[in-house]
Amino acid sequence: MTKQEQAERSGTSVLLSVWSAAAGFASDDEFAFEEDGFETEVVPSWLCVDEDPDRLRLVRVTGPSMGDRAPSGSRVIVRLMPDPADRIIGVFQSPERRLYLKMLRYAPGPELHSFDEAFPPILPPIISGWEMRGVALAIMKPYDGSGANIEFNGGSPLRG
Repeated sequence: MTKQEQAERSGTSVLLSVWSAAAGFASDDEFAFEEDGFETEVVPSWLCVDEDPDRLRLVRVTGPSMGDRAPSGSRVIVRLMPDPADRIIGVFQSPERRLYLKMLRYAPGPELHSFDEAFPPILPPIISGWEMRGVALAIMKPYDGSGANIEFNGGSPLRG
């Protein structure tokens, strides 16, 4: 039995620091979120197997920019580790120090994309000064009774 299966069967949980949406909108009608570290939330431990909880954050998605992949109300587990690979889903910090959940694409240079195409990508030279803070490991959508609501790739970063 794998560590993930053991954790899933045991029903244990992990307490993670939460990054929540800021009070206002960004200029492109996307919510930024804040790194305050005061709020915590419990998540199933099998989503965090072999991870140091101090290196993980839980992002609460607010707004429509991530489309059906991570709709508003979703929770995303993020590993604090930059991994600027093509099509990786992660948390990116703007020069104004606001945090956003985006997908990184190289076409041929780096671009930051939302999953909802109504939101324009952040392109060069605007992307200059943006920093990757972490990678998405799991997306937990609000459960609507119509099937699986957790996207997880065994602890590997999620890709778009």
